[in-house]
Amino acid sequence: MAIDKAVLLAIAHRARSLYERSNANDKEPTPSILVSLEQSDQWREAVAPENELLFRQRLQWDQWTIQVSEAVSEEAEWSDAAEFPQWVRTLEETLLSCSPSASVSPRFLNKQDPLPFEPLFTPFVHMAVRRLQDRAAGLLDGLLSESAQRGLERSLLKRLSQIGAQSFQWEFILRKCYRNGKRTGTKRSRKKYDSFIKDLLGGGYADFFLDYPVLAKSLSVACDQWVDALHELLLRLEADLPDLEQVFQHSQVFGQVVTVDPHLSDFHHDGRSVFILTFASGGKVVYKPRDLGMEEAFFHLLQWLNVAGASPALYVATILNRTAYGWMEFIEQSPCDSEEAAGRYFHRAGALACMLYVLKGTDFHYQNIIAHGEHPVPIDLEMLLYPDKAVALSDAERLDSVQPAIGQTSVLHTGLFPTSETMMEDEEGQVHDLCGFGAETSMETSFEEPVWEDINTDGMTCDFMYQKSPGSKNAAYLGARILHPYEWKDAIAAGFQAMYTLLMEKKQELLAADGPLTLFRTKKLRYIFRSTGDYYQLYKESLYPESMSGGIQRSIIFDQLAGAMVGSARKPLLWPLIRAEHLAMERMDIPYFTVAATSTSLTLPTGDIIPCVFIQSGYDGVCARLRQLCDQDRHKQVSIIRNAFSGKQASIEQSLLPSDQTFFALADQLLPVSQADCLHEAVNIAEVVKNDLDFNSSSYAMLTNIHHLYSGNAGIALFLAAAASVTGDQASERLVHQLTEATCAGLLDRPQSGIATELGIGGGAGLGSIVYSFVLISRFLQDASYLAKAERIADLITDSAIEEDTRYDLVYGSSGALLALLALHHATRNPVHLERAIRCGERLLEQRVPSHLGFRAWNHAAIPLPEGYLLTGLSHGSSGIAYALCRLYRATADASYLEAALEAFDYEDHTYSEAWENWPDYRATASGDEPNYRANSWCHGATGIGMARLAALQMNILTDRTGLERALTRSMGSEWSGACHLCCGHYGRIDFLLSASEALQDEELSAHMLKRTAWVLNRQKNSATFGLTMDSRTGGPALGFFQGLSGIGYELLRLSDPKRFPSVLLFEV
Repeated sequence: MAIDKAVLLAIAHRARSLYERSNANDKEPTPSILVSLEQSDQWREAVAPENELLFRQRLQWDQWTIQVSEAVSEEAEWSDAAEFPQWVRTLEETLLSCSPSASVSPRFLNKQDPLPFEPLFTPFVHMAVRRLQDRAAGLLDGLLSESAQRGLERSLLKRLSQIGAQSFQWEFILRKCYRNGKRTGTKRSRKKYDSFIKDLLGGGYADFFLDYPVLAKSLSVACDQWVDALHELLLRLEADLPDLEQVFQHSQVFGQVVTVDPHLSDFHHDGRSVFILTFASGGKVVYKPRDLGMEEAFFHLLQWLNVAGASPALYVATILNRTAYGWMEFIEQSPCDSEEAAGRYFHRAGALACMLYVLKGTDFHYQNIIAHGEHPVPIDLEMLLYPDKAVALSDAERLDSVQPAIGQTSVLHTGLFPTSETMMEDEEGQVHDLCGFGAETSMETSFEEPVWEDINTDGMTCDFMYQKSPGSKNAAYLGARILHPYEWKDAIAAGFQAMYTLLMEKKQELLAADGPLTLFRTKKLRYIFRSTGDYYQLYKESLYPESMSGGIQRSIIFDQLAGAMVGSARKPLLWPLIRAEHLAMERMDIPYFTVAATSTSLTLPTGDIIPCVFIQSGYDGVCARLRQLCDQDRHKQVSIIRNAFSGKQASIEQSLLPSDQTFFALADQLLPVSQADCLHEAVNIAEVVKNDLDFNSSSYAMLTNIHHLYSGNAGIALFLAAAASVTGDQASERLVHQLTEATCAGLLDRPQSGIATELGIGGGAGLGSIVYSFVLISRFLQDASYLAKAERIADLITDSAIEEDTRYDLVYGSSGALLALLALHHATRNPVHLERAIRCGERLLEQRVPSHLGFRAWNHAAIPLPEGYLLTGLSHGSSGIAYALCRLYRATADASYLEAALEAFDYEDHTYSEAWENWPDYRATASGDEPNYRANSWCHGATGIGMARLAALQMNILTDRTGLERALTRSMGSEWSGACHLCCGHYGRIDFLLSASEALQDEELSAHMLKRTAWVLNRQKNSATFGLTMDSRTGGPALGFFQGLSGIGYELLRLSDPKRFPSVLLFEV
């Protein structure tokens, strides 16, 4: 069946990406791209939501202009078919071979495991197989068995189904439901499905691809990549087979490849990925289509250290490197065979951690370590010699110092040990540890995956769900018993110390001109500018049917990457990354960047060279670290390791806690907590925080870009100032000065345009939070200079910043800014701050929308919910905003604020569930789930809502105590397990109970609060991490305010003297 060249031309043109279209016009000084009005709006929202100026900046940095038209005419770009890209010829060949009927079922289909719409992908697989046979017929049949070939063909079918099934499903639903007039379909019937398949394969495919041209391109490109990658593998296997047999099989014959496990890594370099080959002899080899020079150098160094005295010796994996690609020994997960072997495993784990720390390795997560008997073996070493970045993606990521972040100078940076960054919470609330030395038997996928039901029937459906994956291969076992690393932390620490000592002793030999370290000089390392998860999320979005409808639509998805850079005062040095990322993503690759070990420049796949990206080369950085090895650093790193596993142990023990009744009984046995006890513990925590900062760096504040109250500098400084107001400790005051100076430098010594948009204006994690913190610091230290700093930061909360706010909440939005400005007005009596607070209030009044219950409240733009459902709660919902309006009413006597607050309270009251004795957290409804009625903390649920009701009662705005009584009942009956911190844990509930017992003069409530506090304090004393996750910046417990030590310490100060220390959770002064 002939294919109309004009149709192919139209498909090819419609599939062109933004960069392809700009390149077609590159003869113009400023290439012009024609887009529709809708596309223009979508593009701006993807890059710079509601900010035309920043969007124009993005275009200017690529020297683009756009022409906006109501309807875009897709005119042909190529004069004849000879100029078509390769993928168009692949598409044409596939379409020519389509037939609505197949006489023989292809060998790559599996009736027991069908794939969605597999008949539509079959012509593409057939075409790719023919191409591969034409290019490598002799190699194919000589090297690969029939079963191996079948497996590879099925792997292509699976990839094509993953790429295209959603678009076919969308079109199938449209035709089934609307074009045929009725929405019907059963699980058993195949009539409509068969008709759909027949229509496309019988001549409708080309017209279908006119509507989904990017799908045509993606399927064709995937086929081309499969053919090229396999042909390349076969050529390399044939050439290397004698050496492979000699190196990996002791010169015994491998035989044919009988099984290929394909695509065991992300796709890079035009669809290439890691394969495991199993031969007829039973031998296995790992094929990696990249330079294995880093692995080669690492295992050479390991062998040298084994000879030099490393004991027990570390496992040296066999490598055959061919520069452009390489072969690696297959490392199989296997258990330890004795308790002694288990001890040696964890001793080696500590030694390996020391090696990777000294070599500045990172990204050694759970997939990059294999537990091989009594040996932990790293299997992906491309991110050794990781250099410290000297430039940021944008002003938003601006570095306040050329020094590396503290996490990068600790063993935590390897990714081997538990930190807050390695913890992932699944839908059921279970926390999984993704670190290299974790021990997970199963975990949930990081992203929702498509789940198909009633495949290839009229009733076929697709839903997106998190999937359970089998346990990772990094878990060590003794027989069938899993070994938890935290139980072996002494062995790990001993192994680390032993290797550290050996490296110190051999320092000069290692650094010698002919030493084993020099082998690293000629290698290249991988550098990651963004997380793979960010790229994968965009790739997922690019598979949606609307993204497949045109090249511009898909490019707009990928151009969200540019959004991180816009807003800078000038074009970022790393701007060329955007084009390189686009080009990779258009090829369905995860972007991959490499750096020469001795260079500080970055050479992009596009050929662009960006100079001075890194402070020093990776090789120089490793040499410097080796020279700096000393007893003090060894002690520090071992302490960090022990603390990391103490935090992990605490989280595991927490999941195994006994019943609430048992906890209550334990609390009854404890001595009552006194105000003196609370003060003593608060001062101890201040010492821990202060020592963590001093121990790691006297300029800690300059090593982090997080400035706000929630988890940044401002919150830590606030706590230290409060503690210093009691102790008079001058070292704490100096740290407060350093922290606040770093914050001011980070915010004020930079272009001011867009800073409020970038950081937010809220009272928890925005500019308002810094203003509020500085007001309290000024009060605690009796130092007016902090008020002056607060006023300078407040000047950044401009009318335009308030006008741009779409979140409105306490943490990020106008209501939080309002409370901060009221605090500043209270301290300075400057009417400007009250006027600005009023502007925040007006913004809140303007933005109310009707709820599903009729009452008006606020729709949080960053948390989309079903229409009419509005968030409840204090941190992001109606209670918090209503509370802020109550405070503004008290300051202005403007009844409009009072009316809005009361209506918001009414809305929440009508959502209350008698059955659950709680208010709903509607966030879960964003993904189609039922509301969560279990939340009971400051941020969501009864505790925060009760705090707002109590405050409104104290201001004589509410008279009905029903809401307060409900919240108290729920909070007093809350679980005794769970987190300790302010935001979502015990101390947030304790603050509510403290405020309520003080306001109501309720002795029973006070007794309960003191009992809960006594239990929490007892729990803290038995935990090296205070029940908190680890902070990778310091190697200890998280230091921040709302989810860290600073907030716990402050709450203990407040318990010691409630009148002296106001509730920060309510932004009191």
